[in-house]
Amino acid sequence: MTGETRRIYLDYAATTPLDERVLEAMLPFLGGPDGSFGNASALYAEGKAVHAAVEEARRTIASHLGVRDPYEIIFTSGGTESDNMAVRGIALAVRSRVGRSKGPGHVVCSSFEHKAVLEAVRSLKSDGFEVTFIDPDPEGFVVPNALEAALRPDTVLASIMLANNEVGTVQPIRELAEVVHAHGALFHTDAVAAVGKVPVDVSELGVDALSFTAHKICGPKGTGALYLSKKAPFAPIQHGGGQERGKRSGTYDTAGIVGFARAIEFACGDDMAAEAERLCQLRDAFIARATATVGGGCPVARLATTVPAGDCMRHLPGLVPLLFDDRYSEDMVMELDLKGFAVSGGSACTASQAKPSNVLKSMGLDDEEASRFLRISFGRFTTAADLEALSDAL
Repeated sequence: MTGETRRIYLDYAATTPLDERVLEAMLPFLGGPDGSFGNASALYAEGKAVHAAVEEARRTIASHLGVRDPYEIIFTSGGTESDNMAVRGIALAVRSRVGRSKGPGHVVCSSFEHKAVLEAVRSLKSDGFEVTFIDPDPEGFVVPNALEAALRPDTVLASIMLANNEVGTVQPIRELAEVVHAHGALFHTDAVAAVGKVPVDVSELGVDALSFTAHKICGPKGTGALYLSKKAPFAPIQHGGGQERGKRSGTYDTAGIVGFARAIEFACGDDMAAEAERLCQLRDAFIARATATVGGGCPVARLATTVPAGDCMRHLPGLVPLLFDDRYSEDMVMELDLKGFAVSGGSACTASQAKPSNVLKSMGLDDEEASRFLRISFGRFTTAADLEALSDAL
């Protein structure tokens, strides 16, 4: 329409556009008359055909994440369910196995986790567990020594996210997992923000459980997965027909699962390194413009954490965490929306609550500073022109 503002979407950390190639793979399983609408748990032909598609998707996803046994991939409704399953399912199972001889049971996680982990951990208190939250350092990294200091003889589980969804820092998960395992506990990582952005191989990371989801990598909403080592004790938190070998009951969302596998292929395939480099270059150029001084005065914005140019491994390549001195997040999000830009003041799961980010506060910022935060995140369909337009608008 003439005069309509062109929309530029820059909130990929919240959700991503569905790739047309993913949609194409999903279409045959959305209920056509050829039998692709069947229930994957059924024993007749329509069910067997759909079941085969689910298992092929499971193998595809496992192969791209270094999972040797495809049945260590459990399909879920998304990242929140995967996180809840890992935290509650492992903690309750371990304590059930070992009893309370060493104590009431203890769980450790960082204070800047996604709410799906934080609230799941807090819920364990009603089951008698004790919980310790550890803060990251001011740059947004969890230090192994801090994690080690928090562990106790009765610690059953530690959960530290692989990449932070608000400031983009990538944690030293292998080192952290080694610390936890040395104390005889299990380790879970929320990799929702990391899969498809940085290399993720469960064997190299050494984790017992890893959560991820489709809609962060240009796949469908409502489909996620949990990698759960077959050596990890687990108590199901969802009961029913016994699907997923009894670990997660419920009818399979075949179309979503097939789309998830296709999205993984594109996000974690041969082009992953090249795409990460492209996004890294876009990020660095945008940071240079957004933090530049205007007319010899103060910078337009400053970074919430140091992001070294060219760093695609310790900082997510498609995320820029900005702090402003003279504007509040909510005002900027609305003003930029009117100008045609979709950006965020933090995690989409808590943006409507109008509270300062717990992530930024855990890094040492006060409420006032944290209320002036803007998260710019971009991905597969973002161009240099999009980010140049945003920096001009800022």
